[in-house]
Amino acid sequence: MEARSLWRRMHPMLLGMACIFSEGGFIDRLAEYDCERRKERLLAEGKGQLSISIPSDERLREESRRWNLQGIRVLRDSLLGSLLVVTTALALAFLCVWLLSRHAPIDATNLRLYLSIGSMVTFVVATLGRVGWPRKSYEEGTTLARVDDLIYRGLYGLGTFLGALALLPYR
Repeated sequence: MEARSLWRRMHPMLLGMACIFSEGGFIDRLAEYDCERRKERLLAEGKGQLSISIPSDERLREESRRWNLQGIRVLRDSLLGSLLVVTTALALAFLCVWLLSRHAPIDATNLRLYLSIGSMVTFVVATLGRVGWPRKSYEEGTTLARVDDLIYRGLYGLGTFLGALALLPYR
């Protein structure tokens, strides 16, 4: 019984992850699942009322499909944006280490410690800043939402850059 319950909770999550990489038939299955959950919630909310207005299955399914497609696009953009930030930071770190090792040999013992601490602090500030800022306090696409995203990605890029500098070998 426990395994079945776990599967019921994990199945839609796996479908959602599959949709990120290939919408194909997964999006319809995910919309069907969401439609059923939404209908259950609407029925539960209307329990005890004489008349309940529940949209048709077709309408619920189409709304779920549209919301899921929109959410998938947001997830894809976020993942690609994060990948771009991290790879750029790593490339810059490699370039800095290469330039430093060729033109300015340094004793990296203390430098590694400070870079590691700087990386950790930057990641913590970015993470706690994002968690502490309620995402629904502003509309997506507004200037404030873009500023929030820029700060978050910038701090993560800086943290990745500092961490990579701390780990890469100097000569």
